[in-house]
Amino acid sequence: MLITKELTIEITKRNKAYYNKLGNNCLSGDIIHIKIENLHKGSNLIVESLCDYCLKEGIETVLPKPYRRYNKEREKFPSDTCYKHRYEKENDKLKYNNDNGLLTINDRRYFTFKENRLKELKNHIDKFGTITNIENIDRHLYGEILRNKETPTSLAEEMGYDVIKICGKLPPHYFDDWEKLEFYLRKLIKQIDRFPTQAEILKELNIGQQHIGRHGGMQGIKRKLNYIDESDLIDDSGYYNSSSYEYIFSQWILNNSPVKVERNVLISDNTEEDGNYNCDFVLSLPNDTKLWVEIWGGYRSKSKDQFHNYNETHDIKIKLYDKHKHNLISIYPEFFDNKKYEEIQNALYELFSNKIVCIHKSIDVEKIIPYAILDEKELINKLMSYSTKDKYLPIGRLVRKANDRLMKEITKRYGNYGKFSEQVGIPMEFKTNNFWDENKIIEYFGLLHNKYGRLLNRPEIQKLKDECELCRDLNKIVTIIHRYGGGFRSLQLTYLINNIEKINDIDTEFLNRIIDNRIQGNKPEHQLLAKQILEKYNNSQETNTAK
Repeated sequence: MLITKELTIEITKRNKAYYNKLGNNCLSGDIIHIKIENLHKGSNLIVESLCDYCLKEGIETVLPKPYRRYNKEREKFPSDTCYKHRYEKENDKLKYNNDNGLLTINDRRYFTFKENRLKELKNHIDKFGTITNIENIDRHLYGEILRNKETPTSLAEEMGYDVIKICGKLPPHYFDDWEKLEFYLRKLIKQIDRFPTQAEILKELNIGQQHIGRHGGMQGIKRKLNYIDESDLIDDSGYYNSSSYEYIFSQWILNNSPVKVERNVLISDNTEEDGNYNCDFVLSLPNDTKLWVEIWGGYRSKSKDQFHNYNETHDIKIKLYDKHKHNLISIYPEFFDNKKYEEIQNALYELFSNKIVCIHKSIDVEKIIPYAILDEKELINKLMSYSTKDKYLPIGRLVRKANDRLMKEITKRYGNYGKFSEQVGIPMEFKTNNFWDENKIIEYFGLLHNKYGRLLNRPEIQKLKDECELCRDLNKIVTIIHRYGGGFRSLQLTYLINNIEKINDIDTEFLNRIIDNRIQGNKPEHQLLAKQILEKYNNSQETNTAK
């Protein structure tokens, strides 16, 4: 805000004509008083203004400057600013230019504003009809979208586009969000009036197999949508098992005995008198005898009515077995519950080895595990059986070598091994590249800062790798850390600017060395950011002192 209202000026040959036109009758050498609005815009006379930003804080900061400079600065943005508030003015000026249509796509910070990113992406979609290959067609736009932690898909969806239609292939993690997958699946179900097959989902939604796997496979998806059927538990004979217990027994018997196995056989041929009741498994024994096997369920039914009906059916079937003198083996849920797969196999061997030929006491566990229906706890227990250290997940490479099916199931459900580790809360013995991102590295810098009272440099991290687990993990990516958020120094400074309250004297010395360019590998942007951090820190200290 300009506070100079009047000025005294000396008339010269150069300005005499200008001031005489304003109604003055002056000669060279005269001294006259004029109002500020009559002062020539190009005058070098010193005028005084107040910082508009300081005024908001109740402070009057006087800014003396030549009138010509004052006018030039206000042509760009109508505000007076002191050095302390120069960044606030720069941001306000940018917003002012954007709001008044003065910012163009060629301006440096044009894409700072989301409306501009949406506008340019809409122009791209209108022109090409798709966002496929945008990273090659318009690298600048694609880079700016990613820099703001967005994706072309999320922005297109926000604008109301059907992403299935405008994407040749959806981003790998788009359908990690269950709500998005559910929306398009229900839309497809309504369209074809039934639950789609896996092939139809892959084709119509234009997604990969991994998207289905991440939500528990086809069975997991059906369960979430209340579309549960028996087709998810197909054993090696091609039979559709109705429960995981049936599947385990079927796989064990098929892979462990030459005995003939029949499924879903009528208990009695006289259906008119005995009713239509089937047995789960019928094993053919020597001398034309048969062994009847029932895998009972019952208590797992969802409602009391279902439980009652199942118990009623159970009693009827038991009476039929007694009536026809069938050699029956009943296996109830507690036979399987709370047991390891190896223990289940040992129990099956003890139960059947004296009745049928069993080639092995136990078979490869992987053949009887219905991975797609394992809950998280069961999956962890199975995985930890490969670990040599109780507190850490086993090395992914070794798990993949020993049990590729298990690792594939983890990848399907969680995206990668690192995300699985985070979700279940068990650290990996060695962190994979997928584990790291900008936020994770900054988090590690913070943990090291808390431990050592300062930020460690690369040589220090490498030196301490044998005695500090944090340093050991960071050391493995220290040479490629530039891939995450712009480099080692940038990430350190990002940590400090987000944690001003944790800055100490060692950190301020570190910042001053960056500002004075006394650290190797400095860049201008590092110096600018260090100045901002130090300024912000000093302001916070002044505020604390005042309190």
